[in-house]
Amino acid sequence: MKIGQKIILGFMVIAALFGMAGGIHVAHLMQMKTQIDQIISTNLGELEFAEEVFNAVEEAHATILHLLADARHKTHEEHAAHIRQTDDTIKTQLNEAKIAISAMEKTTLKQIAQGYPENEDDELREIRMLREHVKTFFNQSGELAALLKGGEYYTARVFTNENITPISLNVQALVSDLEMDAREEIEAALTAAKTDTQRSIWSSILLTLVAFIVAIGLGLYLSRSISARVKALHTATTRLGEGKLDTRVEITSNDELDQIAADVNHMAEGLRSAIVSRDDLHKEVAQRKEVEVQLRAQRTQAQIYLDIADVMLVALDANGYIKLINRKGCQVLGYKEHEIINKNWFEQCITEDIRKDIQAVFTQLMAGKVEAVENHENTAITKAGEQKTIAFHNAVIRDEHDRISGILFSGEDITQRKLTEDSLRDSEERIRLLLDSTEEAIYGLDLDGNCTFANAAFMRLLGYDSHDELTGKHLHEMMHHTRADGSPYPDNECRACMSFRIGRGEHVDDELFWRKDGSSFPVSYWSRPVRRNGQITGSVVTFLDISERIKASDALKESGERLRTSLEGTIAAISKSVEARDPYTAGHQLRVAELAVAIARGMGCEEGSIEGIRMGASIHDIGKIQLPAEILSKPGKLSAIEYCLVQAHTKVGYDILKDIAFPWPVADIAHQHHEHMDGSGYPQGLKGADICMEARIVAVADVVEAIASHRPYRPALGIEKALDEIRTQRGTFYDPKVVDACLKLFAEGKFSFNIN
Repeated sequence: MKIGQKIILGFMVIAALFGMAGGIHVAHLMQMKTQIDQIISTNLGELEFAEEVFNAVEEAHATILHLLADARHKTHEEHAAHIRQTDDTIKTQLNEAKIAISAMEKTTLKQIAQGYPENEDDELREIRMLREHVKTFFNQSGELAALLKGGEYYTARVFTNENITPISLNVQALVSDLEMDAREEIEAALTAAKTDTQRSIWSSILLTLVAFIVAIGLGLYLSRSISARVKALHTATTRLGEGKLDTRVEITSNDELDQIAADVNHMAEGLRSAIVSRDDLHKEVAQRKEVEVQLRAQRTQAQIYLDIADVMLVALDANGYIKLINRKGCQVLGYKEHEIINKNWFEQCITEDIRKDIQAVFTQLMAGKVEAVENHENTAITKAGEQKTIAFHNAVIRDEHDRISGILFSGEDITQRKLTEDSLRDSEERIRLLLDSTEEAIYGLDLDGNCTFANAAFMRLLGYDSHDELTGKHLHEMMHHTRADGSPYPDNECRACMSFRIGRGEHVDDELFWRKDGSSFPVSYWSRPVRRNGQITGSVVTFLDISERIKASDALKESGERLRTSLEGTIAAISKSVEARDPYTAGHQLRVAELAVAIARGMGCEEGSIEGIRMGASIHDIGKIQLPAEILSKPGKLSAIEYCLVQAHTKVGYDILKDIAFPWPVADIAHQHHEHMDGSGYPQGLKGADICMEARIVAVADVVEAIASHRPYRPALGIEKALDEIRTQRGTFYDPKVVDACLKLFAEGKFSFNIN
């Protein structure tokens, strides 16, 4: 840009600032005028509407008062006609008031939507109150007309004073508030306009001052810029005259001074080129010699690098002849370098069965018809005739004109790796066949719970057709998402995944798996962690569908229940037959069984053991069936022979029961219930732990019931006497734990005999 153009541009900027100041001021005044006009127009309109409402309500009120006054001087018929006419007039006046109120509401809503002025919400509320008053006035004028038509003039006057007159006063008050609000808004708008006008004037003055400052600054800038650049030209020409040919003048624009600077720079460049070109020829010759030395060194260094590489490296020219091969390549192919350099690669190293195909591809590659295949595998033949599998990585070689001149490839002998892969593939196939041949379903999980494999039994049981439906999928969400009770089964609680989380195997047989079709079945599964190099990498889960097992178990339980019921009936019949021969001990075995069960439960015995105690206690005296009835019911003291016969009932009971396959020691209970902890009992004289726990419990229950009940040779001695007996013989005759449990039952009132 020329210097004159810069000056003109500076004055244009100043003029623009002055114009901007004036334009902003005028635009602001115009905008302010528009806003003030709009506010004044709107509020004048509201004043007019408010006046209309006020006049309409006042006229309606005056009409009502006039109607009440005329009612005294007219006949009823004349007054009825006057009432109808007046009622129509009042409704017309009030309808006009409603129209004016609606217009006021629309105007106020418009002001609120435009964002000015303030306090319009209060004004809107007053307008809506005004509408409600007019509506009430309208309704009550109808009620007043009804009173007048009925001739109830006094009631009509009272109704007017109590209802209509207050509404009229409220309307007057609201209209006055609205008029006052409108005047205040007009005054506020005029005040704001005055303030904004003063602010605009000061802004214009400030912008004018800025324009003057810019003009002064621009003049100073142009003056200093021209002076500095003339000085720079003078300095540059002086330095060139001193022979400093690298001197240049900085060019910052395209004005007249910069054109002179460009001429000075061009002159300096010409002088420098003329002087330097003479020295360049000598330098170029020396540099070429140095480059040749460097190239020879680089070639030697490159060959060293090639030879230490652990892969074979081969370079072919465009005709397929070997131009470069490293030491590893010679080792793989079995040649010395001089034996293979300049030999045709395809004829020397490629097996005959694939030679033509590979050579055809190479020819097309050299012609630029196909792209180089970066990675591929094929067999190569060594000097000894051995075939090796080589993994090749190819790259084309281009000359200085970017034409394809050959190919460079690296090769890795993967013969052993291929053999290993084939062996591994065969092993995997055998494992797959083995997994698919088992009836157990088997699948694998990684540490995220995703499926790594699944066998055929898994696919069949869960209804999947393809491994693609499972591999990499989160199996818990697909087949283990819901518990047997229908509640959700969170992934973090999944016991199938627990083995790789806690590092040990898990066995579960109370859960469901869900098929693809949404049905479920009970399973028994084993989850075991998988470790690799000491680290857990996932888990293997095997499972069985135990639906049939559960059905069989249920059937077995049902059969066992039937057998148990039958057995209990048989035992009850045997017990009754014994008691039938001994009327003095009727119910003895049943009561002993009840107390023995209560003692066992108080000791925390398992329910299965308690059931055995109940069964054994209910027939513990079954051996008495062989005693004569005369001995059983003899009131006096037994003879020695009779007492021996009675003692033999334990052995007889054992012989009766021992061959019956009870799930509990029922025969031992009958055999041992008269044994004592100190070995003084009968028939075997067993001590302590040699007596089964069930027999120890029945022994305490038997002696308590026997002492508390009536006997042929004595009356009942009572429960306290019975408890004193076991308390006294605790640890001697009777097991201390059993005695304590029995005493606690009676002390806490948790058991009592029902002896009739």
